[in-house]
Amino acid sequence: MITKRQAIELIQHRLTGGDTPEDLRRLYPRSIISRVLNLALADIVSRDPYEASDMAVPYTFTPASDGNGYYVTLSPQPIAGTMAIFSVEDESTGDNGYIVQTKAEATAINILRGGNKSAAILFKDKLRFNRAPEGSVTVTMVPNVYQMADDDVLIIPSDETGKGEMMLFQMCLQVLATQGFQDDLNNDAIDAQSLAKDTSRLYSNG
Repeated sequence: MITKRQAIELIQHRLTGGDTPEDLRRLYPRSIISRVLNLALADIVSRDPYEASDMAVPYTFTPASDGNGYYVTLSPQPIAGTMAIFSVEDESTGDNGYIVQTKAEATAINILRGGNKSAAILFKDKLRFNRAPEGSVTVTMVPNVYQMADDDVLIIPSDETGKGEMMLFQMCLQVLATQGFQDDLNNDAIDAQSLAKDTSRLYSNG
């Protein structure tokens, strides 16, 4: 197993030919590598959820409630919506798992069945429940890499050759080394700087 920090440092190390001085590290900041790792893993989940189940990690949350009912706030969030959540369970005995649904799916099932008590409804960063969970709630999911802590374990899918980790890193290296991706990153940065300057002028003139 490898942590998020180790994965990022390994990619930085390979991008710079085995040496990662500070000036080269700035060319490939942690935030950009995290984003590319996230894109690559989200692509795996979208293409093959069965394979992605091996990447799932259990996270335990304490339920809260508001005017709309019971919920847990997911941090990190699933990497690809409901597709990246593989189980939701509370502390009750027996088979009491929840069925993960989008808001639209939950509404449709409620109409069709006249009830939907087992729903765990994903809405933005929250899972909402139609019944009160018993104790803490464990959500097994593939997490958003961008939101993971540096020391969280990053589970990388293996393939038949046992080189899944190498293949993922090669995917990331390919994206990062592509000129078109680098150009788009630079353009995004320029656009963000221009927007910040325009916003600053607007408020200073107001």
